[in-house]
Amino acid sequence: MTSSALDELRDSLESARFPKLTKPHFFVAYSHRADSKVRVVIQQVLHQYGKQVEFTDWAKVHEPGNINTHIAREVARSRFGICYLSEPAETGGGQHAFVDNPNVVFEAGMLHARTSEIDGNEGEPCGWIPVREAGSPPAPFDFASERILHVPRYEDGTLDADELRQQLVDRIEGLLHQA
Repeated sequence: MTSSALDELRDSLESARFPKLTKPHFFVAYSHRADSKVRVVIQQVLHQYGKQVEFTDWAKVHEPGNINTHIAREVARSRFGICYLSEPAETGGGQHAFVDNPNVVFEAGMLHARTSEIDGNEGEPCGWIPVREAGSPPAPFDFASERILHVPRYEDGTLDADELRQQLVDRIEGLLHQA
C-alpha cells in the first residue's frame, strides 16, 4: 500500500498547478529625451496592472554604484519589458524626426536576448514590447522581426494617447496570457 500511496502522491504533485508566489516583473527603458507624454501613458498602463505585475522604471533606479550593473540586474530578473527606443533627432537637416537612443537599444538587446533564452528561463515564456516612432530610421536588424508598436499620432503629430494605451493593454494582456 505504501508504494501505491507514493505513486498516487507523485501523480498528484506532478499534475497539480500551484499558484505563482511572485508577480511577473517588467523592465521599462526609455531616453530622458523621449516624448514625456508617451512615457506617462506607459507608466499609467503599468500602474493599471499593479496588482498583477511589478515593474522597474530604469530612471527611478537611484542606488549608489554602477548604473550598468543595476540595469543588468533588473533586466535579468525581468520576465517582460517595454523599451521606448525613440527620441527626437538632433536638428541638422536629417531625414528622420526621431532616432533610436543607443542606451535604450542596448537595454532592448539585453531583453531580446533574455526573451530568446526560454530554456535558461526555466521554461517560462517571456517577452518584450518594442515601442518606436514612425518617423524613425529602420529598426536595428535584430529587432526587425519583433512586432514593433509604433506610437500612434494624429496628422498634426500629437499623440493619440487613447490608441497607445489600448495597444499597450492588448500587448501586455498577450504577455500575461503566456505567463
